[in-house]
Amino acid sequence: MHVVLRALAVLLPVALFVLWVISLEDEYAAAHGGREIIVVVLKALGALVVLVALLSVMLRRWLLPLFGQKVSEALYAGTYLPGEDPLVVLVARIADEADATLLPELEALVMSDAGRLRGWQELARLLLEVFQDAKASRDTLLRGAEHVRGKEDKALLLYRAGRLSESRLNDASTARHCFEQAAARFPKTVYGRLAAQHLKT
Repeated sequence: MHVVLRALAVLLPVALFVLWVISLEDEYAAAHGGREIIVVVLKALGALVVLVALLSVMLRRWLLPLFGQKVSEALYAGTYLPGEDPLVVLVARIADEADATLLPELEALVMSDAGRLRGWQELARLLLEVFQDAKASRDTLLRGAEHVRGKEDKALLLYRAGRLSESRLNDASTARHCFEQAAARFPKTVYGRLAAQHLKT
């Protein structure tokens, strides 16, 4: 639902711009002399500048993070069949049964291969989506950031912890700290750059 609303929000300024340009056609046709034509052109250019500015903000705030999330899921989630990966099997069971007593077993499995990003992602996702525990999910992302191997992985978890702190926990201080850590420690990564951009907004 959020994706649909964001897509409509992106299309709205484009539609308004098109309607504005259409409304200028009569004014352009009725223009006499270069000065009146220039005024009409300047109005169209002004609307175009506003449109580009709005789309730039939407791209940075909505579309890039969403695209980055989809790319990370494709790159890091892996392509495992349930019968091949104990982590996938246990995650699916917990999601189906909503059994919190299985979480310690999952955490132990994650810690047994603590450098693997997917384990931390899945544990954090279950805590948030199945058990509605945003704080535990955020803390899991922060723990994972200390264990995973790659800089991109660390930046990703820090960035997501920041967004979760901001959107679900109303914890602006922790959110800013997460973004600052991602931006300062991993400035050349995708999520490090996203965190730096987020700090400027």
